[in-house]
Amino acid sequence: MWTIRFRFTRADYVALSVALARQSWSRRLVSVAVFFGCMIASATAVLLFRLPEGRHPLEIIPFIWWPFWLIPICGSVFIVYAHWIVTVPLALMIHRHNAVADEEITVTISETGIASEAEKFRGEINWPAIQRIIETPKHLFMTISKREAVTLPRRAFEAKEDYQAMRDFARAHVPEGTRYETV
Repeated sequence: MWTIRFRFTRADYVALSVALARQSWSRRLVSVAVFFGCMIASATAVLLFRLPEGRHPLEIIPFIWWPFWLIPICGSVFIVYAHWIVTVPLALMIHRHNAVADEEITVTISETGIASEAEKFRGEINWPAIQRIIETPKHLFMTISKREAVTLPRRAFEAKEDYQAMRDFARAHVPEGTRYETV
């Protein structure tokens, strides 16, 4: 059994928000491909319907449509990094409205599950409720829904070995088939 105490800081909340909002690379690449396909279809439709008579589309694209190509480039960057571009500013603004913002939290991990307690909050989660484990360089998140997770910052552990032992314990107790992601 582990008892971990830490202050839930703004940085913890931002890291949690980004981890939960992050999509897999394959999903991001599919989104970029769909975005490019829509942009090409739109450009083709505009050129076909607005093309002056007797002019070939390639004659006017370099001069009139060059800014158009900034849209797919900027859009692709946005799609790939949206979890940072959108989530970080929102998390920074919303953090202070969180029930455990800047509160001292005690998390107890045992054979039966995880119990969290703060001045304004108390909750218990059984191991079967864990849907996904996300490990980052500074945190371990055990998600219970698309928007909620148990947050365990690495700084809350006295030694690296304690963190690794707790992580291995948690991985052994979550349901079989629970997704494990390293970021």
